[in-house]
Amino acid sequence: MATENLLISADAIRDYTGTPLADQIRDALRDAIVAGRVQIGDELPSERVLANHLRRSREVVKAAYRLLAADGYVLIQHGRPAQVRIPPPHRRVTNQRRYAAVLNACRAGTLRPEDTSFIQDYGCAWPEYSVDARCSRLPATSKHANLLRVETGTPVLFRHLVERVRGVPVQIRRSVMPWSVAGATDLAREDKQPWVGGTIAELFSLGMETTSVPEEYVSRIIRPDEAAELMMPNGIVIWDNTRQFMVGDVVGEASTVIHQAAGNSLSLVTHL
Repeated sequence: MATENLLISADAIRDYTGTPLADQIRDALRDAIVAGRVQIGDELPSERVLANHLRRSREVVKAAYRLLAADGYVLIQHGRPAQVRIPPPHRRVTNQRRYAAVLNACRAGTLRPEDTSFIQDYGCAWPEYSVDARCSRLPATSKHANLLRVETGTPVLFRHLVERVRGVPVQIRRSVMPWSVAGATDLAREDKQPWVGGTIAELFSLGMETTSVPEEYVSRIIRPDEAAELMMPNGIVIWDNTRQFMVGDVVGEASTVIHQAAGNSLSLVTHL
């Protein structure tokens, strides 16, 4: 990042305001991230460069970066500049419309990569989206069985998907499908991810049209293994989103999606 684009004016950070300097720097950087002046994967100025620009100590800037990391806005790795991990933009359309748009495109044979909900949410281009996939055949746990409405121990296709934007991990998706439905298909191939159109399109490729998608959001503290995969600090709050893609009365796929809560919101509209 060029030194002339340091995101914060030195005059914006003031002494004797009652707000700690690190908090002021954190707030100014967060505002720049949310406003889109930097993108996922962009590097912030080094601690030394920004400290010189703001005429503050390097320790103050380091503390501000740590606060940003704790809020889920940047990724800090040893020996590298802080890297932006801006949360997805606020959704301006309902999930019903988003899912219906993908399904209609599948029916018409006009599905494009940019129609994928993930691309729309994160505002990235298809080449900037990648997935680390692990696929395996497992006996359904009691949780899997409950979600899929099958017997415990029924063979399932389990997929652990870490989704990235410009190389930065932004969410984890744990997906289960009946092995009898998906085990012998491309959905079990790790090299087929990411799939254009997401789960709606995956099911459509099997001749299954999604009819409804019950969802539940729970906020909780991130687990250490999840924090490691998402390169986030321990102790932050995340959304745990459970979804079932229904095909009539049958569950075609069930998944949990883990992503940061900082900067995200839920908007609900009830039509009567």
